[in-house]
Amino acid sequence: MNALRASAGTVLTAGLLFAGVVAVPAQASAAEGTGGHCVYNLSTDTTACYSTFRAATADATNGKVTDAPISARAALADTSLQKRLDGPMPTAGVGTREAVDYLLSIEYDIANLSSSGGTLTIKGNAPCVEDGQRDYTFNDVRDAWPSWNDRISSFQGYNTCDVNHYEHQVINGGDTTGPKRSMTTMGSMSNKTTGLTFG
Repeated sequence: MNALRASAGTVLTAGLLFAGVVAVPAQASAAEGTGGHCVYNLSTDTTACYSTFRAATADATNGKVTDAPISARAALADTSLQKRLDGPMPTAGVGTREAVDYLLSIEYDIANLSSSGGTLTIKGNAPCVEDGQRDYTFNDVRDAWPSWNDRISSFQGYNTCDVNHYEHQVINGGDTTGPKRSMTTMGSMSNKTTGLTFG
């Protein structure tokens, strides 16, 4: 089991940052998130959004991967890149023992892992442990970026994470996809996700 099981909380309000990065206000409107590529860190409860998948990937990997394709679909076809997305992502300038992130999943607005409608990359401070237990609970996606509620249509898990998508907040249950490593289409759960668990 992981030493730390993470749970999402409330995103702190921040202003605009430069270089195409937007810190996400707690009550951002749905229109603001459309088409963007956001990265949410479950361990630090922070979100940043970018205009390209490449920029979001550079953030999600703490600069380990800076040459990802602009298109997430092209990234999925690149087996070398997929291998680089698994494993630890040390934070530059900080001792790796205290500051290592792992990609947990990339969530897609459009079916078939298409990034044309935007992506939400979720990361944490440890990989998932394949023991049938939850390693992370993301109770409500609106805590990271409100417009991602009822928007996810496909996803890819990383670092041995099976992702379970919940129709409502995780604590309220409801329909789920069941834990899966990847889904190119989500059937009746398409555009219905509010909560997620990783394990």
